[in-house]
Amino acid sequence: MIHRTGGSLGQVTVEWRVVGGTATEGLDFIGAGDILTFAEGETKKTAILAILDDSEPEDDESIIVSLVYTEGGSRILPSSDTVRVNILANDNVAGIVSFQ
Repeated sequence: MIHRTGGSLGQVTVEWRVVGGTATEGLDFIGAGDILTFAEGETKKTAILAILDDSEPEDDESIIVSLVYTEGGSRILPSSDTVRVNILANDNVAGIVSFQ
């Protein structure tokens, strides 16, 4: 969720983009970035990043998402311009132990 705080006068746009991490776009997730437009009075927008499930054994992976550009009079606070998304391993990467 991207929040617009400190005022909501006029229309502004913000661009978000995946800027790093260990996950691979197209294999582990879809959604490398987008430009979102806040209408006057609008204070919340959702950035959509879809996590893909596969059968490949992998450890935990991460995606680093950053707000990279804005226009319309708004600005990006350096203290809250980046978020880390963790994708937890769910593929039994260390194997399965059981009695047979």
